[in-house]
Amino acid sequence: MDPVWYENYDAGVPRSLDNSDPLLPHQLELMAGRFPRNVATEFFGAKLTYGELWDQVLRMAGAFLEMGAGRGKKVAIMLPNCPQTIIAYYAALWNGAVPVLTNPLYVEREMWCTSGRTRRPSTWWCWITCTPRSGTSSAKRASRR
Repeated sequence: MDPVWYENYDAGVPRSLDNSDPLLPHQLELMAGRFPRNVATEFFGAKLTYGELWDQVLRMAGAFLEMGAGRGKKVAIMLPNCPQTIIAYYAALWNGAVPVLTNPLYVEREMWCTSGRTRRPSTWWCWITCTPRSGTSSAKRASRR
């Protein structure tokens, strides 16, 4: 017996969807395999290829796992629009965690008020300084359990 809402579907509307497309982090993995030298992001003139992006996503995913941010955990990402935000987002997804993008302009009081409305994230990934140090990201995590 069909569910009652099917009778309201227009002709040609499928009753189910084919979910065989790869998940978002797997799509990035495929792009990195097919086009490793193609530019994925450009930020203030600094270019990051799909291969480089994927490598950084995997390294960040490993760091998140070390922090306990694995499957089902919330990861609050408190970064401005920059490549590190993309890396942290895909790394959380790769681990099966739930990325929670927050306003990078929040002050501490606003961070905890917002996160107190739901289960608090297991890991916060925050921007500390905008000055790069020897070619590495200047971000730091703050865990709260």
